[in-house]
Parts: sequence; structure tokens; C-alpha cells
Amino acid sequence: MYSKLLIVMGDLITDRVLLSAIVGGFAVVFILRAIKNVKDRRDSNRIYEFLRRCAKDGQYVFRSSEAISTVTRLPESRIADLCSKPGTATSNVRKGSVIRGVS
Repeated sequence: MYSKLLIVMGDLITDRVLLSAIVGGFAVVFILRAIKNVKDRRDSNRIYEFLRRCAKDGQYVFRSSEAISTVTRLPESRIADLCSKPGTATSNVRKGSVIRGVS
């Protein structure tokens, strides 16, 4: 059963090389994009939780990207990149800027 399926798939791949390459390329791009989204979400959650804790304590309403970097152990460039995306709570960020915490 499996050997016939593999033979059919092998024939399909060798007969339609261009189509196979396109489908394979899309699959690779899809997988890499999914991995990037997972990493972005993980790092964004780390930043968000840190800002939430700071605002909850009532100590700090604003935190610098350097302070966030120190606690979350993410590079400042990564923090600026994640916080500058539209739709985030901290979407107005420049290098060395101060980021408003979540209230």
C-alpha cells in the first residue's frame, strides 16, 4: 500500500518538477513564517508582562527600552522592532525612547 503511494508520489514529483518546486517553496516559506510568528509572540508577551508588572506595582508608568532589555534579556533593537508594530500598546517607539507601560 505505502510502496504504491510512494511510487505515485515519486512519479508526480519527477513529472511536474516546476509545480513540485513551487509547492515546496511555499511550504518552506509558510513554516519559516510560522516560526517567526511564534518567536514574535513569545517575545512580545515577555515585554507586555514586564510592563504590566511595572504598572501594577504603581512604581513606573514609563520604562526605557534599556530597562526592558535588562529585565527581559532581549536586545534593544528587538524591543524597538516589536513595540513599533501597529496595534501594540507601545506602538510609538524610537531607539532609546521611553515606552509607556500598560495600565
